[in-house]
Amino acid sequence: MEEFHKHMRALADKLLELFLMALGLTDEQVGAVEAERRIAETMTATMHLNWYPRCPDPRRALGLIAHTDSGFFTFVLQSLVPGLQLFRHAPDRWVGVPAVPGAFVVNVGDLFHILTNGRFHSVYHRAVVNRDLDRISLGYFLGPPPHDKVAPLREAVPPGRTPAYRAVTWPEY
Repeated sequence: MEEFHKHMRALADKLLELFLMALGLTDEQVGAVEAERRIAETMTATMHLNWYPRCPDPRRALGLIAHTDSGFFTFVLQSLVPGLQLFRHAPDRWVGVPAVPGAFVVNVGDLFHILTNGRFHSVYHRAVVNRDLDRISLGYFLGPPPHDKVAPLREAVPPGRTPAYRAVTWPEY
């Protein structure tokens, strides 16, 4: 578990860097944001193992209700049994996420949505059960320390505009 956590934190640090660069930040700005906020070194990590038993009538059961995750990122490792679904707009519909062996699905969470001033959106998702097979998934959740305030990065707020979100702590959120 410690080895897995070490590799997941390294992956999360790289992903955080890529997301900040996608906001248009330079290497120096990324480094300054990471240093100022101590994001990478202070993130809180939790892991959930989920078991969704097969169900003879999947229309009458739901594995996990529709929701967004509250933290920064969630890495989901799925078994090959389908069940993870994302909500898509225009037209509104649920879309199954194929399970790719050895690959993670990465969901942006609500606090990262706030950190980026809404530039990256939280992922509305759910899990459904399968008629014939049990399904297992592993969720690795990363977010800020419980009492650190999360507010939009000034680099994510357009010039002359005010942030779209106020600062909150994870428990407050």
